[in-house]
Amino acid sequence: MVKIYTKTGDRGQTGTMRGRTGKDEAEVSLLGTIDELNSWLGLIRGQLKAAGFEKRGRDRYVRNIDGELRRVQGNLMKMSASVAGSKAKVFKKHETERLEGLIDRMGGELPVLKNFIYPTGIGPAGYLQVARSVCRRVERKLVGFSGGRDQKSLGLPALAYVNRLSDALFVLARWVNLKMGGDEEVWR
Repeated sequence: MVKIYTKTGDRGQTGTMRGRTGKDEAEVSLLGTIDELNSWLGLIRGQLKAAGFEKRGRDRYVRNIDGELRRVQGNLMKMSASVAGSKAKVFKKHETERLEGLIDRMGGELPVLKNFIYPTGIGPAGYLQVARSVCRRVERKLVGFSGGRDQKSLGLPALAYVNRLSDALFVLARWVNLKMGGDEEVWR
């Protein structure tokens, strides 16, 4: 049996492709926050499956939502590899454009917002709101990290992707909530 623990982090350091670094460094904090977002997306995928969401509608967007979220998870894995020092996982602009298409398709089915709404929702929709707020934290940490190094491989393409991802998660939360019969609570 291969042991999961190595004991190499017992003194507050961890290893990346760049070498050993403190667990309190910006790079490790960003990696942890991306991992947290990815974990929320995994939870959401499981919740959508448990709720039978893909069987709720005939349109391909309902049937395909798990695939879209899995693709986002893969992109977050690529982003983590880039943050950790991999040169092989350069972020692609077309992934941001794909999110824009998703936002436009799902947003077209939603009522127009005239007020702020509370971040709530039935089951997976509520979890999507949490994922959105974690995504915003990834964005803030990414700004600080990418400003100092790796602008070429990470920088603006990754920043645009994460910015659009938080928008997509907001729209997706509203859309899933609508499809599951939930109401939006307007903040006044």
